Amino acid sequence: MNLGFWNTLRDGIKNHLANENISTFQSWSEIQSTMIAGVQNVEYEYLISEERWLQWKDKLKETVLKPNFHSICSESSTNNLHHAYSLQILMENTGYKLFEFDDIVEFGGGYGNVCRLFKIWGHNSLYYSYDIPELIKIQKYYLSENGIINNIQFKSELDVIESVEGNSLFLGMWSISEVPMAERAQLLENLQ
Repeated sequence: MNLGFWNTLRDGIKNHLANENISTFQSWSEIQSTMIAGVQNVEYEYLISEERWLQWKDKLKETVLKPNFHSICSESSTNNLHHAYSLQILMENTGYKLFEFDDIVEFGGGYGNVCRLFKIWGHNSLYYSYDIPELIKIQKYYLSENGIINNIQFKSELDVIESVEGNSLFLGMWSISEVPMAERAQLLENLQ
């Protein structure tokens, strides 16, 4: 598959995996430049409004493999807060809590934090993570270190997932726009 600019990043990640301890993955330049986002003040302020904060405050604590620290909400990273904000917007726009979705297909699962947040919210159905094998290795490590191991399937080929039905969700934070058009069309065709 043609991965565009990810071909170069993939080579760097392969090199890190071959020569470094996987526990240091969040410091690798390829991960830092593509998967570690800062939270904007407007996102943080939106998330901590009274009603939203009551839903999120117990779910934001990161105790294992935290990539950075938020200056005010020190139990969480800026990346985690950014993901929480994005998922809050998803819930508000769909009317569903994260645990109310059936199967989830995440295209480009990063290092696994969005999956972790879904599972912390109580999502017990299948969660499919489509990604390149090197990132799947990182996701498996990260999720395992966080005690998240049930109902997750990892896919590196654009094959059909036949069990996705009902109130399911297809999710891609930035990944869909990073894939060349031919592969994007193949993915969407396989999901129908």
